[in-house]
Amino acid sequence: MKFTYKAKTQSGDLQVGTIDAGNEQLALDALRRYNLIVVSLEAQKKDLLSVSFLQHVSLKDLAVMSRQFSAMMEAKIDLPTIFNTLSQQTTNGALRECLREILSDVQGGLSLSQALGKHTDIFSEFYINMVRSGEVGGRLEETMAYLADYLEGEANLVTKVRDAFIYPVFILVVFGIAVGLIVAMVIPSLKAVFTEGNVQLPALTSFVLSLGDFLFQWGWLVILSLAGLAIFFIRYIHTEEGSAIFDTIKLKIPIIGGMYRKFYIARFADATSVLIRGGIPVVQAFDISAYVVSNYPYRLALRNVAEGVKRGEFVSELLASRPDLFPPLVSQMVAIGERTGRIDDLLSRVAKFYNQEVTGIVNSLTELIQPILILVLGVLVGGLMASILLPIYSLVKLF
Repeated sequence: MKFTYKAKTQSGDLQVGTIDAGNEQLALDALRRYNLIVVSLEAQKKDLLSVSFLQHVSLKDLAVMSRQFSAMMEAKIDLPTIFNTLSQQTTNGALRECLREILSDVQGGLSLSQALGKHTDIFSEFYINMVRSGEVGGRLEETMAYLADYLEGEANLVTKVRDAFIYPVFILVVFGIAVGLIVAMVIPSLKAVFTEGNVQLPALTSFVLSLGDFLFQWGWLVILSLAGLAIFFIRYIHTEEGSAIFDTIKLKIPIIGGMYRKFYIARFADATSVLIRGGIPVVQAFDISAYVVSNYPYRLALRNVAEGVKRGEFVSELLASRPDLFPPLVSQMVAIGERTGRIDDLLSRVAKFYNQEVTGIVNSLTELIQPILILVLGVLVGGLMASILLPIYSLVKLF
């Protein structure tokens, strides 16, 4: 929920801007944390014509924005000019509005990380903390280049994993619709012919005809039920309980589960490495990485690592205690990093290794999917054709 505010800084200057918060009290608390004295606060009216999914800001959008930001910083352009230029160049409506609000906040006296912190729906805790570390260390230009590289790598990896599943799912859905129409519309018309010919129907044909009759009569109910189940499933996996169950099941699927494990390890290792290199303490780095990894078991495990480090335990021992999530290679590499004081470098190597592993699995799956699909579709089409041709052959023999 967005709120428009007017507030005074500690020096007495008036500042106007917007802030995202769950309710009015949370918005007030957030503004007070920035040492602002709130003069007025109003909730923005929602545009009924806006569609939320069209306002999504992807990793690719953020990667492009970060790369352009880094290039302009390298050219020694000031922040207001950078954000004004970025807001004019981006084609994403939500990101454009966000950049304009950040521009207003930066001109109003907020630091860049504070301005980004008001848009946690777009910028992750990882991104905001990296920018904050860059500001404190005077390395904002280098930090933005790191973030651009990181986001580009993340976007490429996510795209590869997603694309590996889009093609087979699309083919199976289209094939299912085509077969459903044939079974519901075409095959029932042949039933009268077989009945008049007094043909003894094979079990396969009887099954297909019964299925056709059912779909012809109750197809609308099947479609509504499937749509309802899909909506329920999507809503359920977005709850904490549903997300935890679904994320756990994903890791246990043969082959696919192994790929997801490598994918999440690569994300956690890469994010943690970049954070530590940027000057973030190890405890905070693992805590932030827990939010970067979009999987409940890994998120919980990384939070436990952060808590354990606070108690004085070694990261490598904490990772080794969860061999179901972190293979021995990960804990051993981290142990070497702890002994040598180069934990960020060793985590970077872990990330590189598992990124290559994920790419290899995805490429193998992509190559295997096509012949497997051809085989599966061939069996299904063959069975459907056999259910039609067998009684026709018996009918022809009668004449």
